[in-house]
Amino acid sequence: MNKILRLGSLFFSIALLAFGIIRIMSGRENSGVYYIIAAVGFYIIYFSYKRSKGKD
Repeated sequence: MNKILRLGSLFFSIALLAFGIIRIMSGRENSGVYYIIAAVGFYIIYFSYKRSKGKD
């Protein structure tokens, strides 16, 4: 279960980071920053599951 949550968090982190960068480059800085903040949040979740190293 931890592996699924870990990979899902990493996927959403990368997807939100990419989408946030695209939004910033298209001129929508305010909404792009929110996506990047969400990506950082999902990366923190990924990092916490990675540190726990629980077996599935």
